[in-house]
Amino acid sequence: FNCRSRTRSAFAAPFKNPFIWIATVIVISLQLLAIYFSPLARVLDTVEPLAVDWIVIAVCTVAPILIVEITKAFARRQKKAAPLASSV
Repeated sequence: FNCRSRTRSAFAAPFKNPFIWIATVIVISLQLLAIYFSPLARVLDTVEPLAVDWIVIAVCTVAPILIVEITKAFARRQKKAAPLASSV
């Protein structure tokens, strides 16, 4: 989601591209199917995640988004400050 632009936030117009949402739903559905659909889970040799596993999954999902968004915010701030510094 946050790879759409190097400067704009991922949270600006999040529904502009419906295909990213369709792809997200498909990928998450397939992952859940691989874990919770017993015949497929046996073939793929997957197990149900424990509570701690879900915490790790959540952190690993959110951390890159937060890091990139903070980086973008700093870049936007520096870009706004640059014209002011060069005019002095």
